[in-house]
Amino acid sequence: MRSHLHAKIFLLLATITLAVSLGCSSEPPDDRPARSKVTGTVTLAGSPVEDARIQFHAANNSQGAIGQTKADGTFTLTTYVAGDGALPGDYVVTISKKEVESGLSEEEKLKMQEMGRPIPSPKTKELMPREYTKSTSSPLKVTVTADGENHFDFDVK
Repeated sequence: MRSHLHAKIFLLLATITLAVSLGCSSEPPDDRPARSKVTGTVTLAGSPVEDARIQFHAANNSQGAIGQTKADGTFTLTTYVAGDGALPGDYVVTISKKEVESGLSEEEKLKMQEMGRPIPSPKTKELMPREYTKSTSSPLKVTVTADGENHFDFDVK
């Protein structure tokens, strides 16, 4: 009975040791293509744009990358995991910032529910010039390099 208990304790300790050693590796294995860090800023007529979605669309239809601007207009791109950058290559860049237009008041929503009517989704309004929001019309084109600085500033007019 006592040796059975020792065997269970040994097995438990071996399992914990293995789990800790696997979890403590300096970098997780990553068999995805190498990415390059990409940063930049988005301004509209010279003023920083907060909460804009910036998207790099790969010209060769490979994996693109996305980012979200901060209050100062800065962004860092993500392809697979937060902040990992973009694959080297050519991209068309789109920038979009939407504002939710005021919808129904809470009172109006309750009234519609009582009447058994569906509550309409709130409408959004695009704040960026239309040409910058679509990959087919955006004039913004960049090349991300494997080596070197990949910092891009976009001043939308």
